[in-house]
Amino acid sequence: MVLVVDLAGVGQDMLAVPIKAECLVPKVRVVPADFLEYSTCFLRHKKSMSIEIINEDDLRSKFEISPQEEPSRLVGLFEPDIWSGVIEPRQKQIVNVSLSTEIRGVIRVPLDIKLEGVPVPVRLQLLANSIGPIVTVDR
Repeated sequence: MVLVVDLAGVGQDMLAVPIKAECLVPKVRVVPADFLEYSTCFLRHKKSMSIEIINEDDLRSKFEISPQEEPSRLVGLFEPDIWSGVIEPRQKQIVNVSLSTEIRGVIRVPLDIKLEGVPVPVRLQLLANSIGPIVTVDR
């Protein structure tokens, strides 16, 4: 880009100043990258697992966990202990995510993490096998 200076009554394009800019986005990764396996969860009882958000760059980074989408709330509810934060250079943030299932069976709940400078959020699938009370009939 070039900044052009015009002087009224004198002339146009009297001075052209080149402008250079570089936009840097910190390299951040999320562990696990695709899904978080809760294995067996008892219906409507919280179970907690951890996510690591790792800043691998020399720049500070920001993250934000998006609120849960309404349709997925019928299947299970998640609640992170930290919804957003800043990660210092070469550091990591551990986020504990509690999951409470609302129906029985194999469930999948999406969780989105927005990273500063990245247009598409990182999507994790929270996976669990939700079980309820086991009832047997006895004479």
